[in-house]
Amino acid sequence: MDMLESNKNSMKNIWTILKKSIGKQRNKVNFPSTFTINNKQVSEKSEINDSFNNYFSNIGILTSQNIPKAKQTYMSYLNKSTCIYNSIFIEPVDSSYIIEIVRKFKSKLSSGHDEILT
Repeated sequence: MDMLESNKNSMKNIWTILKKSIGKQRNKVNFPSTFTINNKQVSEKSEINDSFNNYFSNIGILTSQNIPKAKQTYMSYLNKSTCIYNSIFIEPVDSSYIIEIVRKFKSKLSSGHDEILT
C-alpha cells in the first residue's frame, strides 16, 4: 500500500503497480525474422520495410481498379424534391463564448495521459 501512497499523484504509476500486482503485464509481440516476398525468404529489415510500404502504398489503387464503374451518379439516388442545397448554417462563435462553456464543465479528480486533472 505504501507504493500506491507514494505514487498517488501519478495515475500512470498507479496503473503500472496495479497491473503488476494482478500479474497483467504487457505482452511483447515477437515478429517473424523472415518474410516470404515474391516467393523468396527475406530477412533484411530494410527490404521487408520497403515491401510493406510498397504493398500498403499501392493497395488502394490496385483495389479500385477491380471496382466496376457506376452506371449512375450518386445524384440519381437522391430525392430531388427533398434535397436542400446550402442547408447548413453555423453561427459565428467568439473565444469568450467558448470560455463561458468550458467554465461550466464539472471538475474531476481524474487525469489524462498528461496527468493534468480534468
